[in-house]
Amino acid sequence: MNGIMALPSVATGGLLTRAPDFWEGSGDLYGSGLAKHPRNLQAFDLNPGTTGFLRQTLQNIKAGTSVTVRWDDSPNQYDAAAPDTRRYNISAPGGTTKELVTLPRTTVGTPWRFTNSYTFTASTDNPVLAFTSLDTGIYGAVIADVRVDQNAAATDTPNPETPTTNTPDPSRPPVPSGDRPPVGNSNTCVPFSDGSMPTGCVEQTKNQQAIDNCPPGNASCVAKYATDGAATKQDTAYTAGLVAGLVNKDRYSSPANAANAMCAIYKQHTGSYTQDQYDYAPGTWNCKGGLSDQDGEQTRPTPGGTLTQLPSS
Repeated sequence: MNGIMALPSVATGGLLTRAPDFWEGSGDLYGSGLAKHPRNLQAFDLNPGTTGFLRQTLQNIKAGTSVTVRWDDSPNQYDAAAPDTRRYNISAPGGTTKELVTLPRTTVGTPWRFTNSYTFTASTDNPVLAFTSLDTGIYGAVIADVRVDQNAAATDTPNPETPTTNTPDPSRPPVPSGDRPPVGNSNTCVPFSDGSMPTGCVEQTKNQQAIDNCPPGNASCVAKYATDGAATKQDTAYTAGLVAGLVNKDRYSSPANAANAMCAIYKQHTGSYTQDQYDYAPGTWNCKGGLSDQDGEQTRPTPGGTLTQLPSS
């Protein structure tokens, strides 16, 4: 998936005119400094110079499956000449094409929007999810942090003929036992017929928004708000995306690709640490291509980011 678009890695203030790994598209992949995402994520500009797009085939999703897509968007902030807002749409087989307009560049705080969602029922196996620009020129809407969830299939719950004590309300699934509220994506967090939410769900919705705003890999931030293992799930999903990118690289014939991918993983797990927590400060680690252990070759990082060949034995 590579929904956070971390691969390939782009220089902080730079861009690559290509789609992120595992995606197909026409546009520019922005480094974190150019994207200006509050969580320092890379992002994709939908206009490489004209109207562009970004799409991916969603593997292992069967026809008839209900799918919810969530993502962040922003107007282009490349320079002062960029328009205030940008337009684009999202579509998938079985869903209605949805048109969106970004927040204005002048939005207080940040013009990034984190509440986008799109739900569709797949009409084919492995449906293609697509974001398409609706503007011309060099400034397109900017997309980041795409997440895809398959929704549980709905089941019919018959009304009991004669309600009895402890008979669950058939208008919603039962709330699980225990002293913790259900997790944010739980089907138990659905409103009653009067619009009210089950106990715990209102606060959980607030917690989920706070979790979404945590920096990637910052487990302590997630743990402050999470319940039922949400911190572990988020970290696992994030790392899985990076590792998936690594295993698809040729680690022997192209060790530079492997080194770049490994560096993305270490950054994800060490971003919240301070220098006194390391035997060797992260700034002295070599995170450039060329690291290899094959065929007895041994190299080691030295301060300044260069590689020093170890003497042969």
